[in-house]
Amino acid sequence: MKNPTSFEKEYFIQTRQEIDTEKRERDRILNFIVLILGAIGFALIREEGNSEIINSPYTLIVEYAILIMITSLFWIRWKKLNQIAHRWFVLHKMCINLFGEKKTDDLLEGIVYKGLHASKYTRKDLILNYSLSMPLYLSLLYQCKKCMAQNKELYFLISITCIGIALHAIISFILLSRKCEDPFSNRGQ
Repeated sequence: MKNPTSFEKEYFIQTRQEIDTEKRERDRILNFIVLILGAIGFALIREEGNSEIINSPYTLIVEYAILIMITSLFWIRWKKLNQIAHRWFVLHKMCINLFGEKKTDDLLEGIVYKGLHASKYTRKDLILNYSLSMPLYLSLLYQCKKCMAQNKELYFLISITCIGIALHAIISFILLSRKCEDPFSNRGQ
C-alpha cells in the first residue's frame, strides 16, 4: 500500500465531486421524462372534447413522437452514465495502484466497477424505459383498434403499429443495453 500524494488526494476528491454532479444531472433527465409524461397525461384528461383527440388517427403520430422522445432522453442518460463510468474506472485504477486489487474490491470503487462491468446500471434504465413506454404501446394498440372499428380499410394500421412498437423496443435495447466503455480494457492491444 502506497501513501497517496497530495495531487492524488485532490484528484480523487474532485473526481468524486464530479461524479456526484453528473449523477444529479442524470437524475434531472429522469425527472424531466416523468414531468413530460405527467403533463401530457394531464393535458389529455383536462382537454374538453378529448375523445376527439384520443380517437383521432393523428394521435398515433403524437404517441410515436413521445416514444422517440422518451428513448432519446434515456439515451442521453446512458451517455451521462458512460461519462460517470469513465470517472469510476479511473478511480478504480487509482485505488488499485494505491491499495492493491484485493483491498480495492471492498471499496465503493470496486463495487461500482463490478456493477458497471455487469451492466447493472444500464439494465435499470432499459427496464425503466420499457416501463414508461408500455402505456404508450398499449395506447397505440388501443388506438389502432378504435381506428379499425371506425374504418375497416385501416386494417394495415395494426401491422404498421406492431412493427413500430417492435422497432422501438429493438432500438431501445440496442441503445440502452450497451456496457459502459472501460478506457483501460483496450490498452496494450
